Amino acid sequence: MNRLEPHEPDAVLRFGPFTLQRQQRLVSEAGRPLPLGGRALEILLVLVECAGQFVSKDTLIARVWPRSVVEEINLRVHIAALRRALDDGRDGQHYIINLPQRGYCFVAPVYGRAPGESLASAPAPSGPRHNLPARLSPVIGREELLGSLLRRLSGQRLVTLVGPAGVGKSTLALRLAELRLPRCRDGAWLVDLGALREPA
Repeated sequence: MNRLEPHEPDAVLRFGPFTLQRQQRLVSEAGRPLPLGGRALEILLVLVECAGQFVSKDTLIARVWPRSVVEEINLRVHIAALRRALDDGRDGQHYIINLPQRGYCFVAPVYGRAPGESLASAPAPSGPRHNLPARLSPVIGREELLGSLLRRLSGQRLVTLVGPAGVGKSTLALRLAELRLPRCRDGAWLVDLGALREPA
């Protein structure tokens, strides 16, 4: 896997079906440029540069509007436009997540090539393997709990979710697996033990 550091200024970066050419300030999908405004593109560049890490709202505003005083609503509007342009959530693929008190994080794997290397010789961004089912609806109202569990998972190998039937434990676990997927070298795998009859 040819994974480059995203801050290389001439690198062509790829994530999902998209290609990001930093020098040309262009994002395209299958050769078709995405209609991104300048501010949305700047936000994307900052988030991709820090892929896998949360970037605070204040940091994003300072980087994207260095000489202006803007409200947080401006950031949210451009993030929403960016998510629409990337079809964030299509087929279960997520690019940008946000957690209260933490900020925004680019969660898709980012691949690239060095200057002068042909795009054909760079490996395709296959991403981590998984067997997670595609979610047909968003997980709403669990951001705080998701954030707490993500922090816990970064320091623990095992976390158990308990509660009565129907409260959303499986939904929460699957969403956690989606969010952690870019950091899991061996992918994320759902193993359903409910159908087992014999403990052995």
